[in-house]
Amino acid sequence: MKDNSLARKLGLKLKSSYLETDSRFYSEVYPAKAPNPEYICLNKELVKFLGINYEEIRLEDGLKVLSGSNKLRAKAYAQAYAGHQFGYLTMLGDGRAIIIGEQVTPEEDLYDIQLKGAGKTIYSRGGDGKADLSAMLREYMISEAMHSLGIPTTRSLAVIKTGEQVLREDLREGAILVRVAKSHVRFGTFQFGRSAVEIAKYREFADYVIKRLYPNLINEENKYVSLLETVMKRQIKLVVSWQLVGFVHGVMNTDNMSIACETIDYGPCAFLDEYEPSKTFSSIDRHGRYSYENQPKIIKWNLARFAESLLPLINENLNVAAQQASDVLSRCESIYELYYYRSLGKKLGIASSNKDDKNLLDDLINLMAGDKLDFTNTFYALSIEDKEYINKSEKLLSWYERWLLRVATERAEEVKGLMIEHNPAIIPRNFWIEKALQKATSNNDMSLYNDLLSKIKNPFSYDKSYDKYMKVPKGFQDSYITYCGN
Repeated sequence: MKDNSLARKLGLKLKSSYLETDSRFYSEVYPAKAPNPEYICLNKELVKFLGINYEEIRLEDGLKVLSGSNKLRAKAYAQAYAGHQFGYLTMLGDGRAIIIGEQVTPEEDLYDIQLKGAGKTIYSRGGDGKADLSAMLREYMISEAMHSLGIPTTRSLAVIKTGEQVLREDLREGAILVRVAKSHVRFGTFQFGRSAVEIAKYREFADYVIKRLYPNLINEENKYVSLLETVMKRQIKLVVSWQLVGFVHGVMNTDNMSIACETIDYGPCAFLDEYEPSKTFSSIDRHGRYSYENQPKIIKWNLARFAESLLPLINENLNVAAQQASDVLSRCESIYELYYYRSLGKKLGIASSNKDDKNLLDDLINLMAGDKLDFTNTFYALSIEDKEYINKSEKLLSWYERWLLRVATERAEEVKGLMIEHNPAIIPRNFWIEKALQKATSNNDMSLYNDLLSKIKNPFSYDKSYDKYMKVPKGFQDSYITYCGN
């Protein structure tokens, strides 16, 4: 079947607009051919959103395209970028991820379709370019959970077993994650551009990103200052949304910060069970740089690195540019505080605000830490006024009585509505994810995985079947560790 007729049949309208930028920002490369591809997950909702034909993409021709075996007319490529990894700048790039094109949706928006685990690129640095099934299923689960929680995120279109083994600590089943994003451009892509590309070509690249992601900024007086301000506000809002569901990204390197301000790169991430502010889950984060409580500080640090990369675009006089960038960044903390307390207030049914609310909200967070209360269950118990749960902690009960006095000044139906809307009953808890992955990879049994997935897609609609997923063995979080690069 000819390339264009196959694409039409599948509903794929792929472009390669990124290749209009300077060639140093990418390398053309095609995915390695999967010897025996097989769908494990296919995201019907996302398929339809993208304008892809579900009935066709799930068949053999579609499987071949999404596993990289069939090449369509759009050119595939891996992106170059840099990144501060644990504070140290390194030249990087997509070592195992290949974009097969940018899908034009029915609304004429562009979304990258990227194959993660699709083979070597020039940026692989000795790696095999592959991924294992467990890690790809994990990202599929957590990214879909984040989407269902209303948090901006890259999404997972499919997980495909490749039919080959990959060597990690042991031999594992190989897999590809088909990832969808508004863009895979990162803070680190701009860092790469400033250091590796002359100013004219770097400016063209920045203009491409603005046109694609933030076209409303094109006619701003200084669109690069406006880009910094827009990304700053959106990234801060994103981190606030993580904080309010107890999500720990785990590796907030600048190459893992999206210019589209979506959560990206679900490596050593996890959700808090007991509220422990200093908690980190990554096996390589030995000093807690990317702990839960440090995430607001790190996004400010990362934004400063992004600002540095924009300086020659902001003004040819770098001193003037630095002052303009500094003026923007000086508002980081006040913007964070505004977003955080406004959103935390909504979790507690407070639509308006008064001068005493900050103390009330801080007191809850502090007592949760002191008593090691379950993060998600505490907020959910408050939202449904679960007296049995509340009475287990004298401090929580005392706080609850103060809270009742505060919300008595609000409309009761609005209090209830806000709390139910902003407090999930269920999250993908680490214990249950690991059990589901173990069954899926060791026993070829997807039943637990699919059951958990179906429930986390409706996190605010409690059902009695959620109960078992709302609990974990005592102390599980203490020893739980996640890893990068599988």
